[in-house]
Order: sequence, then structure tokens, then C-alpha cells
Amino acid sequence: MTGVQIGSPNEFNCRLCDIGLTNDNWYPSLKRTKNCICKSCANKRQKDNVAKNPLKYCTTAAAYRADIKNQVFSAYGNKCDCCGEDNLDYLAVDHIHNDGGRHRKSLGISAGSAFYKWIVDNDFPSFLRLLCHNCNSSLGHLNYCPHKSSDNKVIVKCAIAPTIGSKICRECNVELTKRNAYPHHLKSGKNICKSCWAIIEHYRVKKIKEIVMGNYGGKCVSCGETHLEFLTIDHINNDGATHRKEVGWGVRFYRWLIKNNFPQGDFQALCYNCNSYKEYKVTRKIIG
Repeated sequence: MTGVQIGSPNEFNCRLCDIGLTNDNWYPSLKRTKNCICKSCANKRQKDNVAKNPLKYCTTAAAYRADIKNQVFSAYGNKCDCCGEDNLDYLAVDHIHNDGGRHRKSLGISAGSAFYKWIVDNDFPSFLRLLCHNCNSSLGHLNYCPHKSSDNKVIVKCAIAPTIGSKICRECNVELTKRNAYPHHLKSGKNICKSCWAIIEHYRVKKIKEIVMGNYGGKCVSCGETHLEFLTIDHINNDGATHRKEVGWGVRFYRWLIKNNFPQGDFQALCYNCNSYKEYKVTRKIIG
């Protein structure tokens, strides 16, 4: 084991600069293997290696990543299984049963080339497919894609509203139990099942998102995509992760934009395809 162990069994120091390692300054992949080197030192070491031998650490590595990715994409048809998008820069491997996080965690793999290699080594499993980032995000977050189905979910109101304190959902009239209702809703007497609550939340967030996107043009500034399900707010200066840690993610971020009168100059509407392309191909300049 590399590094110097300190304090409790889970505490380590960077073997190069001796700083205490935490979740914030230790890459998860290095943490899993107990490779005790902080992010700063790991990044510096990588830059030094690239400077010493750019052919080995850039060209060869990029060619390997591109080759194994091409093998995977070719095996799954080189196009989105939902809409047919064939721009490889917009495609990603999707778990059909929406269990990708659990699956990769069980393998001890995050994503990228390591996962592509696992796919090749396991003869391209049938529970995987290719989706563009737009379809993938819509299906993952909303359980539907506007390319294949419309958002026609309807909240069914009860014919007779139940009395306060009853164990009946006020929307669909189903009997409430600990399994189909949230404990804090049962405790507070909100009388609504999980399914109806999810639908109400869906429409509430959708309305807020419509307001936000409308104030940023209502379409992707790069490709012109207008489906609300595919749009997201991009930080033009690439400081989104830092900013969202301060103001919150998702609907909290949308509320912050509304509260601050939709700041211009620092934000823009992008679809998930163009946002991903900007992040990996333009900002990080990742090849393959």
C-alpha cells in the first residue's frame, strides 16, 4: 500500500505532498486502489509525463480510447436506438433497464474506456444500447422521450375528496400504506401516494423550467433544439459545478435564476447533446 496511514484506518496522506486525503481531493479511482496521491499531485504528474513523452501519453492513449469506443459503438449500430442520431460525439452507452449506476458500481468501474473494455470483454451484452444524450437524459429523468411518446400523464382527481386525516390519496383515491406513501406525508396528513406526488412534482418543475428556458431563448443556442425535455442551462464560463454547489442543483438552480432576474452573459440554453460536446470535446479536449 502506498502513502502514509494516519489516524483512523480510513485516513491517509498524499505520498508526494503529505496533505490529508479526503473525498474532495482524492480521485475515486485512486481511492479504491488505495493509491495515495491527491488530485493536484496526480494532475501534475500526468502533465509531467505528457511533457516528457507526448507520443506515449497522448497519441497512444487517445488511439486506444478511440479504438475501443469505436468497437462498442459499431457493435450497437453507431446510432441512437431512440431517434436515430448518428453523430458519434452525441452518443453514449445506456442501460436499457435504467440500472447503470448500480451496475457500474458493482463492477468497480465509473465510466469511459474501462467500461467500454468491460463491454468488449463480455461480448457486448444485450441489456445495453446506444442513446444520444438528449434521449438518454429524458428517459433517465422523466421516464419518457418526446421522440417516441408524448407527455400525456394526467392527474386523476377523486370524485369525492377524502376527509382530512383519512388514509386515502386525495388524487387517485387509493388506500395509503407505508409502501405507497412517503412517511412524512402520512405524518403531516398530506394524503397523497408516491405516484401522484411524482406527477405533481413533474408538472411543477416543468412549469418552472419553461419559465427559465423561455427567458434564455427557448432553444439550444448551438443546434436550435426546442424540446423542453432536452434543454439545460449551461454556464458559459464552465464554472457550473462550483456555482451549483453554492446555489443548489436542479429546480433550486432554476429558482435562483428566477430570483436573480435571469442573469445574462454567463448562462445559455444548450441541449444535452451540445452541452456534452462542449464539455468533453471543446473544454476538456478529450479525444475518443
